[in-house]
Formats: sequence, structure tokens, C-alpha cells
Amino acid sequence: QYYKLALDSSTATYGDESALTLNYALNYAAFQVDKGEYAAALERIDTLYPKLEKALGAEHPNLAEMQRVRGRALTALGRRTEALAAWQRALAIDRRVFGKDDHPQVVEDLAGVKAAEQGG
Repeated sequence: QYYKLALDSSTATYGDESALTLNYALNYAAFQVDKGEYAAALERIDTLYPKLEKALGAEHPNLAEMQRVRGRALTALGRRTEALAAWQRALAIDRRVFGKDDHPQVVEDLAGVKAAEQGG
């Protein structure tokens, strides 16, 4: 399991508060969502979010990525209102960072918002 090994290695080398380790933790949460481990991914994200925000700043694209991962997990769990809020937060960050609605990250966010509005 590459993502877990990378996270463990980074934690041992740099500590659990380093930006590198936090990004590995985000990657691992995305992997958990892909594997269908939605609750575990959400737990990881809820712990990770304030640390990543502190390390990178509130407008960093990785915080938008975290909201996308959160939105996918919440959508899969049928928690539509929370999923919509996560996708909207991702969209707000990405619009500020990338500007145009044709940027790939913004396009993904718009699709996530639409899917959450329509119930998945």
C-alpha cells in the first residue's frame, strides 16, 4: 500500500505537522475514498484540515483538494447537504486561485456541486 507507506515514512522523517506529511495524509484519504472507506477518510480529513490550513494557508489549492475528497466521501454516504457545502468550498478556493471556470479544478468542482445538488 504505497500511500500508507509514504505517509508513515514522511511522518517518521519529518513529523506529523510538516506540509509534506500533511499532503501524504491527504493523498491517503483520497485513496481511502477510492477504496470505499468513506468514514475513515472523513475522520482523517477532519483531523487533517486545521493542520493543513495552518501549514499552507486558507487559500491553498490543497485545501480545495481536501474539500473535493470530503465531498466525494459525503456524496457516497448520501450526506448531500454536507457534500454540497464541501464542493462549494472547493469551488470558492479554486475560483480565487485559478480564476477561470474553464480551469480543470474549477470544472471538477462545478461538476461536484451539480452532482451534490442532484443527489449524487
